[in-house]
Amino acid sequence: MRSYFFISFLMFISIPYCLFAETTQGDIDEKALNHLNRLRKMVSMKSFQINPYLDVAAKNHAKYLVENGQIGHLEQPGLLFFTGVYPVERAMKAGYASKNVSENLSLGQADGAESINGLMSAIYHRFGFLGFLNDEIGIGIIKGNHGQQYVYMMGNRSLSRFCGSTIYMDESVFYQDACKHRERVSAEKYDFIQIESLKNNPPVVLWPPPDSDFVDGVFFEESPDPLPDLNVSGYPVSLQLNPHFFKEIRLNYFRLYSSKDNSEIRNVRILSQKNDPNHKLTRHQFALFPLKRLDWGTQYRVEAGIFANGKNQKWIWSFKVRSLAQPLVTIQAKGESIYIQPGKKYAIYFPPQKNLPYIEKLKWEMSDNVKTKIDWEDKNTINITALGEICQKITFFINDQRFFQVFIGALSYAKPNKLSELSFQSCEK
Repeated sequence: MRSYFFISFLMFISIPYCLFAETTQGDIDEKALNHLNRLRKMVSMKSFQINPYLDVAAKNHAKYLVENGQIGHLEQPGLLFFTGVYPVERAMKAGYASKNVSENLSLGQADGAESINGLMSAIYHRFGFLGFLNDEIGIGIIKGNHGQQYVYMMGNRSLSRFCGSTIYMDESVFYQDACKHRERVSAEKYDFIQIESLKNNPPVVLWPPPDSDFVDGVFFEESPDPLPDLNVSGYPVSLQLNPHFFKEIRLNYFRLYSSKDNSEIRNVRILSQKNDPNHKLTRHQFALFPLKRLDWGTQYRVEAGIFANGKNQKWIWSFKVRSLAQPLVTIQAKGESIYIQPGKKYAIYFPPQKNLPYIEKLKWEMSDNVKTKIDWEDKNTINITALGEICQKITFFINDQRFFQVFIGALSYAKPNKLSELSFQSCEK
């Protein structure tokens, strides 16, 4: 008798605007906050602090999305738990005084760390989490039918305090619509607060962080999409300059090199304010996208140069794509057969193809006495461990279009730790 199984990938769905038993919601939120602050600390940025009003607004929106089965930043009046169409309206409804508000969303990840890591691979969302003005946050994490919904709402503590206590009645330069109360506030004081906030953060933020080894080698999609013609590309590298320290800027070069042979990766796309298809990047933000996935466990070197403040400046740093703890097997052709050792975990990688860029649905069939553990590494890679008799097989179907077979194999010879040199007894007839 054969059994049939099915899983689909719960991808992060995120659109930028400007668990364990006995674990409490507070613990879940705190773990997400701590992870985000660890990432910010790696590039010397100020830590986020929880703002109670932003926290209420984030939780309200997460609840709205879950209860109404929706995705995105906009809310529709008349639906359950509606608190405002736009993020800034929801923040003010919750009691936040400043209109300087931005929001990140994701859906389907196992925990806050996975959600944040996914958003950091998405360039517009990354710049939100690494915003020089953002220093306080609210976090909403709610479990729904399609997995965990994550909402992160960010603002500036000093601007919020200023807006909460200041109304400016003089006739000199003022801002009318910067605060919840919509009264005049001093433009000079408001701008001074922003300058002081910028000064408290580093002049330059490089990502991935220098000497880091935790990032994935791949970027899939975000909305709006910085690479609308591609479904899968490499993890973006970014250079972000603090507006307080850098005025007029010209990018001289932005290059990526692989440590395998010290060769430059030329199949890249560099985005700036001038060519960003969604007009989200500022003149202080630059992103380099490798158009092909970066390799697991490989070190890369970045070289970037600008002309600013009357002189040429450059940065050189390295990072390493995270390594897999398990052997990697690549599916090369339709109907291919691969062999795995019983009880051993493998990563099986399905390279992107034009008409099948990533796995959306995965079905498999096998005998009842075969035991498997299958989960996602990413949208092109699954992890599998199987137990059963030699030559029993598992047949996988990808997006109802392609299939491959995994045989539980018997080794005929092997050299330790060299998967490419393993030889299995053939099971195919």
